[in-house]
Amino acid sequence: MADESAPGPLAGMRVLDLTTGVAGPAATQMLGFLGAEVIRVTSAMIPRIRATDDDPAINVLYLNKECVRLNLRDPRGLDLARRLAAQCDIVVENQRPGSVARLGLGYEALRELRPDIIAISLSASGKGGPAEDEVGYAPNFVSQSGVGLTSGYAGGPPGEYVNWPDLISSHWLVFAVLYALIHRGRTGEGQYLDLSANESLTSLVGDLVLDAAMNGRSAEPQGNREPTMAPHAVYRCAGGYEWISIAIGTDGEWQALCEEMGRPELAEDPRFAGVLERLGHEAELDALIGEWTSAQPPGDLAARLQAAGVAAAPVLNGKQLLEDEHLAAQGRWVEVEHAILGKKWVMTPPWSLSDTPATVRHAARLQGSGEPYVYGELLGLSREEIKELVHDNVIH
Repeated sequence: MADESAPGPLAGMRVLDLTTGVAGPAATQMLGFLGAEVIRVTSAMIPRIRATDDDPAINVLYLNKECVRLNLRDPRGLDLARRLAAQCDIVVENQRPGSVARLGLGYEALRELRPDIIAISLSASGKGGPAEDEVGYAPNFVSQSGVGLTSGYAGGPPGEYVNWPDLISSHWLVFAVLYALIHRGRTGEGQYLDLSANESLTSLVGDLVLDAAMNGRSAEPQGNREPTMAPHAVYRCAGGYEWISIAIGTDGEWQALCEEMGRPELAEDPRFAGVLERLGHEAELDALIGEWTSAQPPGDLAARLQAAGVAAAPVLNGKQLLEDEHLAAQGRWVEVEHAILGKKWVMTPPWSLSDTPATVRHAARLQGSGEPYVYGELLGLSREEIKELVHDNVIH
C-alpha cells in the first residue's frame, strides 16, 4: 500500500505545478516522490492544463499531488495564482512559450512576490535564438535533437519515439531543480531555470555530433546494431510474441554463447573469430542465433545465458513486468486506491534512498479536492469566499 507517512528528502518544499502533457507532470511527480508538496492547477478554461479524473494516465503522472481548479483567464483567478505562488518554493510550467509570463506569472513577476523563488520553464527550444517561440511534442523533439537518427532500420526512415523523450526532459528538470535548491540553501538566492526539450535529447547524442565534426559523417539508422559489439540484437523465441535480447562485448562472451548454442566451432570460424569479423558478417550471425533462439522460451534461455556470463534478457511486456520476481523483491509495485478508478498498481520511484526514501504516498487526487486546504488553510479564504469564487467560475 501507499505510505502516507514517509517524509522524503524534499519534505517542507512546496511546488506549484502549472504543467501539462507528460514531461512537466512527470517532473513534478518526481519532486513529489522526494517528499515535496505538489499543488497541481487545472483549468476548465484552458484545455492544455485540463485532465479528466477518469483518465487511466492520471495515476501515472499525478501521484502524490494535491489538485485545485483555477480560471487563469479571470483576474481574480490570476490573483489567487500569484498568492499561491508566493507560498511556494518552486513554480514549474511547460505552457506555450511566453504564455505564462503574459499572464503575469513569469519569473520577474514571481520574484517580486518571493525573492528566493525558483521558477522553471520547459519548452521545445528554450529561450534565446530564432526557434524560441516554436512549439512541439515528443516526436518533434526526437527529430530536431538528432536522436531520431539513432532509431529505425538501415535504409529506412528515422525512428519516432512517443512519451519516453519527455521523460528525459523530466529528469533534467528535476536535476536542475535540485541544483537550484542547493544553491538557494547556500546563498538564499532563487533563480530562473530555462530548459529545452530538444537540447535535453541532444545531450544524449554527443557522439553523433563529434563524428560529424571530426569525420564529416552523418549518422543513419542502424536498427539494433552497435558499431563496436556483435552480436547485438533481439531474437525471436518460442511462444507467441516472445523475444530475447543478446549483446556480446568480448570474445570471451562470444565463446560462452557458442558453447551454450552447442556450436563451439563458431568461435573459431573465420567469419566470427573477432569483433571486426563479426561486425562484417552480422546478417549471417543474426540468422544463426535467431534459428537457435526460435525454439526456446526467452526466460529460461536468458537465465542459462546469464549463468554462462552472457548478457541476455527476455523482452518483457506489461503483464510480465507486474509479475517479475526481481521487481517485486525490490518493492517496485505498490497499490493505490483512486476515488474513481479504484485500486491500481503503480510503480514506485526507481531509486532506493536508505534514510530518506522516495515514496508513493497516495493516488492522484480528484480535481478540486485540494481546495479546502489550499484556498482555505494556505490562502486564508473563508468557506463563503471559496463558494462565491466557485459560483463565479473563478475556481473552475
